[in-house]
Parts: sequence; structure tokens; C-alpha cells
Amino acid sequence: MTMRAPFRTPLLIIPFIPSVAFAQTIAQAAGLFNVFAGLMFMGAVLCFVGGLITYFVRLGTVEREDGIKIMEWGVATLFMLVVILAVVHVVQGNPAIVAIAFAAIIIGAILWIAINAAPSEKKEEKK
Repeated sequence: MTMRAPFRTPLLIIPFIPSVAFAQTIAQAAGLFNVFAGLMFMGAVLCFVGGLITYFVRLGTVEREDGIKIMEWGVATLFMLVVILAVVHVVQGNPAIVAIAFAAIIIGAILWIAINAAPSEKKEEKK
């Protein structure tokens, strides 16, 4: 005896159910940035401290500016960390508003592409 079609169809749908497929929401995906934020913080602090050590070790030499450049990279990384954490906080706190804003950005980009990709109707003057 063969399996009937009504019994096979639910078996094919099971992998696409979110709880089975381990689908993540936007807020859960944004939570993954917390891991990257921790790594970024650690790298920024190590970069800044390494630049500070380089700055003090090279007292009286011309290469002392390398320490300042390294510290600038550390400060820039910390700034990016603050920006990323702010975005994650907004996404986790207001997923509906973020979805609407994301949709508006996508629609705006599509409209911009459509307007700029349209052939221009410039008339060439004959001399």
C-alpha cells in the first residue's frame, strides 16, 4: 500500500516552519552583533594600549608618531563600536519601526534607480 498525497505534503512543509528551520527575527539577528561588539571593544582597547606603549617606548625618536597613528585607529574603532551598539539597541527595541524604515529605504533606492536609469529625452539640435 502506498502513502497518500495528503500525508506526504505536510512532511515536505516541515523544514519550512520557522521553529523547525531555526529562523531568526531581526531582533535576534541584531543580538549577534553583541558578540562582534565585544570582539571589537577588545581589539580597540588593545590597539589603543599598544599605541600608547609604542608612544612611550619611542621617546626622543622620529618614529614616535607611529604610536599616535595606532591610538587614532583605536579611537576610531571605539567610535564605530558605539555606533554599532546604538543601531543594535534601536533594532532590538523597535523592530516594527526599523522594518518600516528599511522598507522605505528599499523603496527609495528602487525609485532612485528607476529615475536615473530612465533614458533621457534630450533633443539634439541639428545645425
